[in-house]
Amino acid sequence: SGWGGIEAHVIALSSELAKRGHDVRVACQPGKFVEAEARKRGLPIAPLTCRKKHDWASARSFADVYRRERFDVVHVHGGADHVVPPFVARRCGVPAVLMTRHSPKPLNAVSRYLYGTVCYHHIIAVAEYVRGVLVASGVAPEKVSTIHHGTDTEAFAPRKMVDKPDDDRLIVGFAGRFVAEKGGDVLLRALAKCPQTVGVFFGDGALKDDWQRLAESLGISDRVRFAGFQENIAAALQSVDIFVLPSVWAEPCAAVVQQAMALEKPVIGTNLGGTPEMISSDTGLLAPAGDPDALAEAIAELAALTPEARAAMGKRGRERIIARFSLSHMASETEALYDRLLSP
Repeated sequence: SGWGGIEAHVIALSSELAKRGHDVRVACQPGKFVEAEARKRGLPIAPLTCRKKHDWASARSFADVYRRERFDVVHVHGGADHVVPPFVARRCGVPAVLMTRHSPKPLNAVSRYLYGTVCYHHIIAVAEYVRGVLVASGVAPEKVSTIHHGTDTEAFAPRKMVDKPDDDRLIVGFAGRFVAEKGGDVLLRALAKCPQTVGVFFGDGALKDDWQRLAESLGISDRVRFAGFQENIAAALQSVDIFVLPSVWAEPCAAVVQQAMALEKPVIGTNLGGTPEMISSDTGLLAPAGDPDALAEAIAELAALTPEARAAMGKRGRERIIARFSLSHMASETEALYDRLLSP
Protein backbone atom coordinates (compact mmCIF):
# COMPACT_ATOMS: atom_id res chain seq x y z
CA SER A 1 0.00 0.00 0.00
CA GLY A 2 3.07 2.26 0.21
CA TRP A 3 4.82 4.49 -2.28
CA GLY A 4 8.41 4.09 -3.34
CA GLY A 5 10.81 4.44 -6.21
CA ILE A 6 9.35 1.66 -8.37
CA GLU A 7 5.80 2.94 -7.99
CA ALA A 8 6.90 6.48 -8.85
CA HIS A 9 8.77 5.14 -11.90
CA VAL A 10 5.70 3.26 -13.15
CA ILE A 11 3.37 6.24 -12.79
CA ALA A 12 5.84 8.70 -14.34
CA LEU A 13 6.60 6.48 -17.34
CA SER A 14 2.94 5.55 -17.86
CA SER A 15 1.89 9.21 -17.75
CA GLU A 16 4.58 10.25 -20.23
CA LEU A 17 3.72 7.44 -22.65
CA ALA A 18 0.02 8.33 -22.41
CA LYS A 19 0.85 11.97 -23.23
CA ARG A 20 2.55 10.70 -26.37
CA GLY A 21 -0.64 9.04 -27.55
CA HIS A 22 -0.20 5.48 -26.33
CA ASP A 23 -3.13 3.59 -24.80
CA VAL A 24 -1.67 2.75 -21.38
CA ARG A 25 -3.27 0.70 -18.60
CA VAL A 26 -1.75 0.54 -15.13
CA ALA A 27 -2.12 -2.96 -13.71
CA CYS A 28 -2.14 -2.91 -9.90
CA GLN A 29 -3.90 -4.43 -6.95
CA PRO A 30 -7.08 -2.56 -5.95
CA GLY A 31 -6.75 -0.24 -2.98
CA LYS A 32 -3.03 0.37 -3.34
CA PHE A 33 -1.61 3.90 -3.30
CA VAL A 34 -0.37 3.46 -6.85
CA GLU A 35 -3.97 3.01 -7.99
CA ALA A 36 -4.93 6.38 -6.48
CA GLU A 37 -1.97 8.08 -8.16
CA ALA A 38 -2.84 6.53 -11.52
CA ARG A 39 -6.46 7.65 -11.28
CA LYS A 40 -5.33 11.13 -10.24
CA ARG A 41 -3.44 11.36 -13.54
CA GLY A 42 -6.29 9.96 -15.60
CA LEU A 43 -4.62 6.62 -16.28
CA PRO A 44 -7.01 3.66 -16.76
CA ILE A 45 -6.62 0.81 -14.29
CA ALA A 46 -6.40 -2.91 -15.04
CA PRO A 47 -7.12 -4.62 -11.69
CA LEU A 48 -4.34 -7.05 -10.81
CA THR A 49 -5.53 -10.25 -9.16
CA CYS A 50 -2.07 -11.72 -8.56
CA ARG A 51 -1.49 -11.72 -4.79
CA LYS A 52 1.84 -13.52 -4.60
CA LYS A 53 4.76 -14.41 -6.84
CA HIS A 54 3.52 -17.88 -7.81
CA ASP A 55 -0.25 -17.29 -7.71
CA TRP A 56 -1.06 -19.70 -10.52
CA ALA A 57 -4.74 -19.66 -9.55
CA SER A 58 -4.89 -16.21 -11.15
CA ALA A 59 -3.53 -17.43 -14.51
CA ARG A 60 -6.94 -17.90 -16.12
CA SER A 61 -8.10 -14.38 -15.24
CA PHE A 62 -4.91 -12.96 -16.77
CA ALA A 63 -5.41 -15.03 -19.90
CA ASP A 64 -8.96 -13.70 -20.22
CA VAL A 65 -7.71 -10.11 -19.93
CA TYR A 66 -4.91 -10.58 -22.47
CA ARG A 67 -7.22 -12.20 -25.03
CA ARG A 68 -9.88 -9.54 -24.55
CA GLU A 69 -7.61 -6.48 -24.56
CA ARG A 70 -5.10 -7.72 -27.17
CA PHE A 71 -2.17 -5.76 -25.69
CA ASP A 72 0.86 -5.12 -27.86
CA VAL A 73 3.15 -4.78 -24.83
CA VAL A 74 3.08 -6.07 -21.27
CA HIS A 75 5.71 -4.23 -19.23
CA VAL A 76 6.35 -5.56 -15.72
CA HIS A 77 8.23 -3.76 -12.93
CA GLY A 78 8.45 -6.29 -10.10
CA GLY A 79 6.47 -7.16 -7.02
CA ALA A 80 3.97 -10.03 -6.98
CA ASP A 81 3.37 -9.60 -10.71
CA HIS A 82 6.74 -10.60 -12.12
CA VAL A 83 6.19 -14.34 -12.73
CA VAL A 84 2.59 -15.39 -13.47
CA PRO A 85 1.37 -12.38 -15.54
CA PRO A 86 4.34 -12.31 -17.96
CA PHE A 87 4.40 -16.11 -18.24
CA VAL A 88 0.71 -16.12 -19.20
CA ALA A 89 1.17 -13.11 -21.49
CA ARG A 90 3.75 -14.98 -23.55
CA ARG A 91 1.56 -18.08 -23.73
CA CYS A 92 -1.31 -15.87 -24.95
CA GLY A 93 0.83 -14.45 -27.73
CA VAL A 94 1.40 -10.91 -26.45
CA PRO A 95 4.03 -9.68 -28.94
CA ALA A 96 6.33 -7.92 -26.45
CA VAL A 97 6.65 -8.95 -22.80
CA LEU A 98 9.39 -7.18 -20.91
CA MET A 99 10.50 -6.23 -17.44
CA THR A 100 12.32 -3.30 -15.92
CA ARG A 101 14.76 -4.62 -13.32
CA HIS A 102 15.12 -2.09 -10.51
CA SER A 103 17.06 -4.28 -8.07
CA PRO A 104 20.86 -4.61 -8.01
CA LYS A 105 20.69 -8.11 -6.52
CA PRO A 106 22.07 -11.07 -8.49
CA LEU A 107 19.60 -13.64 -9.82
CA ASN A 108 19.46 -17.17 -8.49
CA ALA A 109 19.16 -20.12 -10.87
CA VAL A 110 15.35 -20.16 -10.82
CA SER A 111 15.03 -16.42 -11.47
CA ARG A 112 17.66 -16.62 -14.20
CA TYR A 113 15.58 -19.26 -15.98
CA LEU A 114 12.31 -17.36 -15.51
CA TYR A 115 13.71 -13.98 -16.54
CA GLY A 116 15.98 -15.11 -19.30
CA THR A 117 13.93 -17.87 -20.91
CA VAL A 118 10.23 -18.31 -20.15
CA CYS A 119 8.79 -14.99 -18.96
CA TYR A 120 10.33 -12.13 -20.91
CA HIS A 121 11.34 -11.25 -24.43
CA HIS A 122 13.61 -8.54 -23.04
CA ILE A 123 14.75 -6.96 -19.76
CA ILE A 124 15.44 -3.28 -19.09
CA ALA A 125 18.07 -2.45 -16.46
CA VAL A 126 17.79 0.95 -14.77
CA ALA A 127 21.59 1.34 -14.77
CA GLU A 128 24.62 -0.18 -16.47
CA TYR A 129 25.54 -1.55 -13.05
CA VAL A 130 22.25 -3.48 -12.90
CA ARG A 131 22.75 -4.73 -16.46
CA GLY A 132 26.18 -6.01 -15.46
CA VAL A 133 24.69 -7.90 -12.52
CA LEU A 134 22.06 -9.52 -14.76
CA VAL A 135 24.61 -10.58 -17.36
CA ALA A 136 26.95 -11.88 -14.64
CA SER A 137 23.98 -13.87 -13.31
CA GLY A 138 23.70 -15.64 -16.65
CA VAL A 139 21.13 -13.63 -18.63
CA ALA A 140 22.14 -13.35 -22.29
CA PRO A 141 23.65 -9.88 -22.93
CA GLU A 142 21.50 -9.32 -26.01
CA LYS A 143 18.36 -9.71 -23.88
CA VAL A 144 19.22 -6.81 -21.56
CA SER A 145 19.21 -3.09 -22.38
CA THR A 146 20.05 -0.19 -20.09
CA ILE A 147 17.47 2.56 -19.88
CA HIS A 148 18.25 4.76 -16.91
CA HIS A 149 15.47 5.88 -14.64
CA GLY A 150 14.50 9.41 -15.66
CA THR A 151 13.48 12.49 -13.69
CA ASP A 152 10.78 15.00 -14.61
CA THR A 153 12.94 18.05 -15.25
CA GLU A 154 9.92 20.35 -15.33
CA ALA A 155 8.76 19.30 -11.86
CA PHE A 156 12.37 19.57 -10.66
CA ALA A 157 13.31 22.91 -12.15
CA PRO A 158 15.41 25.40 -10.15
CA ARG A 159 13.60 28.34 -8.62
CA LYS A 160 15.01 31.33 -6.81
CA MET A 161 14.76 31.06 -3.03
CA VAL A 162 12.94 34.08 -1.60
CA ASP A 163 13.61 33.30 2.07
CA LYS A 164 17.19 32.00 1.99
CA PRO A 165 18.63 32.13 5.54
CA ASP A 166 21.14 34.90 6.18
CA ASP A 167 23.88 32.43 7.06
CA ASP A 168 27.20 31.92 5.31
CA ARG A 169 27.45 28.29 6.42
CA LEU A 170 27.02 25.68 3.69
CA ILE A 171 23.68 23.85 3.90
CA VAL A 172 24.23 20.14 3.26
CA GLY A 173 21.09 18.18 2.44
CA PHE A 174 20.17 14.50 2.68
CA ALA A 175 16.85 12.93 1.66
CA GLY A 176 15.81 9.32 1.99
CA ARG A 177 14.72 6.58 4.34
CA PHE A 178 16.41 6.57 7.71
CA VAL A 179 17.83 3.06 7.39
CA ALA A 180 21.35 1.70 7.72
CA GLU A 181 22.04 1.29 4.00
CA LYS A 182 21.48 5.01 3.36
CA GLY A 183 24.56 5.89 5.44
CA GLY A 184 23.08 8.75 7.45
CA ASP A 185 25.43 7.98 10.33
CA VAL A 186 28.40 8.36 7.96
CA LEU A 187 27.16 11.78 6.90
CA LEU A 188 26.71 12.88 10.52
CA ARG A 189 30.28 11.88 11.35
CA ALA A 190 31.48 13.75 8.26
CA LEU A 191 29.53 16.87 9.22
CA ALA A 192 31.19 16.79 12.63
CA LYS A 193 34.50 17.33 10.82
CA CYS A 194 33.08 20.27 8.79
CA PRO A 195 32.24 23.01 11.32
CA GLN A 196 31.19 25.56 8.67
CA THR A 197 28.26 23.43 7.54
CA VAL A 198 24.63 22.90 8.51
CA GLY A 199 23.00 19.54 7.88
CA VAL A 200 19.34 19.06 6.94
CA PHE A 201 17.91 15.53 6.89
CA PHE A 202 14.64 15.10 4.98
CA GLY A 203 12.78 11.85 5.55
CA ASP A 204 11.94 9.41 8.30
CA GLY A 205 12.52 5.82 9.30
CA ALA A 206 13.55 3.30 11.90
CA LEU A 207 16.91 4.94 12.68
CA LYS A 208 15.67 8.48 13.28
CA ASP A 209 16.18 8.32 17.05
CA ASP A 210 19.60 6.68 16.62
CA TRP A 211 20.75 9.37 14.22
CA GLN A 212 19.48 12.13 16.48
CA ARG A 213 21.34 10.62 19.43
CA LEU A 214 24.48 10.33 17.29
CA ALA A 215 24.23 14.02 16.35
CA GLU A 216 23.99 14.88 20.05
CA SER A 217 26.96 12.68 20.98
CA LEU A 218 29.03 14.29 18.19
CA GLY A 219 28.15 17.74 19.51
CA ILE A 220 26.48 18.87 16.29
CA SER A 221 22.79 18.75 17.20
CA ASP A 222 22.71 22.56 17.11
CA ARG A 223 23.55 22.54 13.40
CA VAL A 224 21.74 19.43 12.21
CA ARG A 225 18.01 19.57 11.59
CA PHE A 226 15.77 16.55 11.11
CA ALA A 227 13.03 18.05 8.96
CA GLY A 228 10.78 15.01 8.56
CA PHE A 229 9.00 13.60 5.53
CA GLN A 230 8.44 16.15 2.78
CA GLU A 231 5.39 16.12 0.52
CA ASN A 232 7.14 18.60 -1.78
CA ILE A 233 10.63 17.16 -2.12
CA ALA A 234 11.52 19.61 -4.91
CA ALA A 235 11.00 22.58 -2.59
CA ALA A 236 12.93 20.82 0.17
CA LEU A 237 15.93 20.08 -2.04
CA GLN A 238 15.84 23.61 -3.43
CA SER A 239 16.64 24.92 0.06
CA VAL A 240 20.08 23.27 0.31
CA ASP A 241 23.45 24.31 -1.12
CA ILE A 242 24.75 20.82 -1.88
CA PHE A 243 23.16 17.38 -1.74
CA VAL A 244 24.79 14.25 -0.32
CA LEU A 245 23.65 10.64 -0.68
CA PRO A 246 26.10 8.66 1.51
CA SER A 247 24.68 5.20 0.73
CA VAL A 248 26.69 2.21 1.86
CA TRP A 249 24.87 -0.17 -0.49
CA ALA A 250 24.75 -0.29 -4.29
CA GLU A 251 21.95 2.13 -5.18
CA PRO A 252 20.82 1.05 -8.66
CA CYS A 253 19.77 4.49 -9.91
CA ALA A 254 18.90 6.85 -7.06
CA ALA A 255 16.13 9.19 -8.21
CA VAL A 256 16.94 11.71 -5.49
CA VAL A 257 20.43 12.25 -6.94
CA GLN A 258 18.87 13.03 -10.31
CA GLN A 259 16.34 15.34 -8.67
CA ALA A 260 19.01 17.31 -6.84
CA MET A 261 21.06 17.62 -10.02
CA ALA A 262 17.98 18.76 -11.97
CA LEU A 263 17.59 21.49 -9.33
CA GLU A 264 21.16 22.60 -10.09
CA LYS A 265 22.63 21.34 -6.83
CA PRO A 266 26.21 20.04 -6.71
CA VAL A 267 26.03 16.46 -5.47
CA ILE A 268 28.20 14.02 -3.57
CA GLY A 269 27.54 10.31 -3.83
CA THR A 270 29.36 7.10 -3.04
CA ASN A 271 31.28 4.96 -5.50
CA LEU A 272 28.81 2.07 -5.48
CA GLY A 273 26.11 0.80 -7.82
CA GLY A 274 24.75 3.11 -10.48
CA THR A 275 25.58 6.37 -8.73
CA PRO A 276 28.92 6.88 -10.56
CA GLU A 277 27.00 6.70 -13.85
CA MET A 278 25.08 9.85 -12.93
CA ILE A 279 27.70 12.01 -11.21
CA SER A 280 30.53 13.24 -13.41
CA SER A 281 33.62 15.07 -12.18
CA ASP A 282 32.23 18.42 -13.33
CA THR A 283 28.83 17.99 -11.65
CA GLY A 284 29.84 16.64 -8.25
CA LEU A 285 32.08 14.27 -6.35
CA LEU A 286 32.25 10.61 -5.38
CA ALA A 287 33.52 9.33 -2.03
CA PRO A 288 34.26 5.79 -0.81
CA ALA A 289 31.22 4.29 0.88
CA GLY A 290 31.29 4.16 4.67
CA ASP A 291 34.27 6.53 5.02
CA PRO A 292 33.40 9.66 7.08
CA ASP A 293 36.87 11.17 6.60
CA ALA A 294 36.70 10.92 2.81
CA LEU A 295 33.14 12.25 2.79
CA ALA A 296 34.20 15.18 4.98
CA GLU A 297 36.99 15.95 2.50
CA ALA A 298 34.49 15.95 -0.37
CA ILE A 299 32.15 18.29 1.52
CA ALA A 300 35.07 20.56 2.37
CA GLU A 301 36.14 20.60 -1.28
CA LEU A 302 32.74 21.86 -2.39
CA ALA A 303 32.56 24.28 0.54
CA ALA A 304 35.88 25.80 -0.56
CA LEU A 305 34.48 26.70 -3.98
CA THR A 306 33.05 30.13 -4.59
CA PRO A 307 29.24 30.35 -4.79
CA GLU A 308 29.65 31.07 -8.50
CA ALA A 309 31.72 27.91 -9.02
CA ARG A 310 29.13 25.80 -7.17
CA ALA A 311 26.37 27.38 -9.25
CA ALA A 312 28.24 26.52 -12.46
CA MET A 313 28.68 22.94 -11.26
CA GLY A 314 24.96 22.77 -10.52
CA LYS A 315 24.04 24.07 -13.97
CA ARG A 316 26.21 21.42 -15.59
CA GLY A 317 24.42 18.84 -13.47
CA ARG A 318 21.02 19.93 -14.74
CA GLU A 319 22.29 19.86 -18.33
CA ARG A 320 23.51 16.30 -17.76
CA ILE A 321 20.14 15.19 -16.38
CA ILE A 322 18.24 16.76 -19.29
CA ALA A 323 20.55 15.11 -21.82
CA ARG A 324 20.79 11.61 -20.34
CA PHE A 325 18.55 11.07 -17.31
CA SER A 326 15.29 12.92 -17.97
CA LEU A 327 11.80 11.42 -17.97
CA SER A 328 11.50 12.44 -21.62
CA HIS A 329 14.73 10.63 -22.50
CA MET A 330 13.63 7.50 -20.61
CA ALA A 331 10.25 7.47 -22.39
CA SER A 332 11.86 7.93 -25.82
CA GLU A 333 14.28 5.05 -25.23
CA THR A 334 11.43 2.88 -23.95
CA GLU A 335 9.34 3.67 -27.04
CA ALA A 336 12.28 2.77 -29.26
CA LEU A 337 12.67 -0.58 -27.49
CA TYR A 338 8.94 -1.31 -27.82
CA ASP A 339 9.19 -0.57 -31.56
CA ARG A 340 12.20 -2.85 -31.92
CA LEU A 341 10.49 -5.72 -30.10
CA LEU A 342 7.33 -5.28 -32.16
CA SER A 343 9.14 -5.12 -35.50
CA PRO A 344 8.67 -8.23 -37.65
